[in-house]
Amino acid sequence: MESVLAVTDFVNEHKLTKDSFGHCEFRGFVEYTSCLRNTFEITTIKFVRNGYNDGDIQLTESGELNSDDFHLDFSTDYQKYAFNTADSSLVISGSSRKMGGKYHVTLKPL
Repeated sequence: MESVLAVTDFVNEHKLTKDSFGHCEFRGFVEYTSCLRNTFEITTIKFVRNGYNDGDIQLTESGELNSDDFHLDFSTDYQKYAFNTADSSLVISGSSRKMGGKYHVTLKPL
């Protein structure tokens, strides 16, 4: 539940536009850090806000940010989200073999 509330805080803080279903799609900065690889890209970010997949986040491939090297789809079932009030960013935290253990993804709208 904390992760869904973090998304709500992020959307409200940045006054992101919602479609008729409550979903948000916007251009933003993505900073990805792990022990295997790091990248910083601008891409399209989508938040699913209603239904069975409420809280899912999808990143579009861009530059070095690709599905072969990075997780681009996130779920509150597998990752934790936190709203960082200091810089109004959303931080996604998880752990996987693909990323060599713990990883963090920081999102901010353009």
